[in-house]
Amino acid sequence: MHPIKLLMAGILIPSCALAIDGHQPASWHQEPKLFMGVDFQGDFLKNVPECSADVSASKLPCRVATETPAKYLVQGAKSTRFLLGYQITVYLSGSKIEKLELSGPSSSSTVVAEMLRTDYGPPTASKIHLVRMKSGAYFDNEALHWQGESVSISAQRNDEDLGTYSVMFTNTPISNLPDEEQSSSPNVSQL
Repeated sequence: MHPIKLLMAGILIPSCALAIDGHQPASWHQEPKLFMGVDFQGDFLKNVPECSADVSASKLPCRVATETPAKYLVQGAKSTRFLLGYQITVYLSGSKIEKLELSGPSSSSTVVAEMLRTDYGPPTASKIHLVRMKSGAYFDNEALHWQGESVSISAQRNDEDLGTYSVMFTNTPISNLPDEEQSSSPNVSQL
């Protein structure tokens, strides 16, 4: 082999390896295991009891079934960190959490984004995109994303309804199961 080709191969191959390593996302050191008392990895149906008739008396999270199979509202999880009007919805795959959604009025979105940054560190990615309102005006909508080994978080004001925000915690191992494995579990419905 020609000496210049060997020299170029010796320079380019390690450089390419370094370039590939440089594009890997930064690790996320503050990845959550639970949110407002709800464990992402546990058995939701065993760990979060059904709510009693007097939900306001509950100091611990409890669940309320919805008309949609495998979808529950979490109540009793009080937080003084949010303004009033938030809701927690859990979507299951079997008895495991696939997604947990925190939603509420957009007047709280700045407070919620700051809380997420405080609790979980800087997002692993963020993007601002323009949303056109019905009036024709444009609005900057910031989407924040944290990606961990077990959980990912996506937060933003809802594009369809700028009056609300949504924070979606996704249980990555559950979401990445092949469709056959999810559908073979008892009590699993497609979301």
